[in-house]
Amino acid sequence: MSELYHGGALGEAISLFGGERIDWLDLSTGINPFSYPVQALDAERWQRLPDADQLSEMLEAARETYLVPDEKNIVAANGTQAIIERLPQLFTPQKVSIVSPTYGEHAHVWKKAGYDVSLVSELEQLEPASIGVVVNPNNPDAKIVAPERLIEMAGKLTALIVDEAFCDCFPELSSVPTMTENMFALKSFGKFFGLAGLRLGFAICAEKYASEFHSLLGPWSVSGPAIAVGTEALADQD
Repeated sequence: MSELYHGGALGEAISLFGGERIDWLDLSTGINPFSYPVQALDAERWQRLPDADQLSEMLEAARETYLVPDEKNIVAANGTQAIIERLPQLFTPQKVSIVSPTYGEHAHVWKKAGYDVSLVSELEQLEPASIGVVVNPNNPDAKIVAPERLIEMAGKLTALIVDEAFCDCFPELSSVPTMTENMFALKSFGKFFGLAGLRLGFAICAEKYASEFHSLLGPWSVSGPAIAVGTEALADQD
């Protein structure tokens, strides 16, 4: 359990301030309130472990949706948070600079892993030869950074992680189509499709990092129902 206090804990808010769930409008996590309509699933999706070909079908739909270049790979996990937790394991402890204020788990997981974390207010303040973290558009202030600025900054860093949890509404802001070898793009399925409870997220990165991600996440890192819903929603261009 994270030591941070997060939004979305509506039951805890009710216990502190009263009311019923129907009385509350919860805007704390930026999840689309108009969720994608989930259809009934085949019983097999609940009863069997997900097959590799089912996962591959979903990843191909994600590749087309997020405009992922052929030379980059996609890793799926049970939510973007699971990916954020494992990012420090891809490197050795060093300096990490994070454009802030932003989603608190970014600083938390790097500190927990023994990295030297500094918080900066502007992209240009990311420390050269460090690992940089940017949320674009940012949470909570909605600040945006043009993709070309991110590409330029990546050339000065060991790695640049771009959390694009809120980028699906502004695809022109995505760095994915032009990302460099040392860049990572994180995609949150649950926020855009309004299905946060499904727990599904993606990391887009170079093959060498994708292989390490697969090893760290282990088998069946995404459930069969999440793969089924994710495949349908991502392929639904309308």
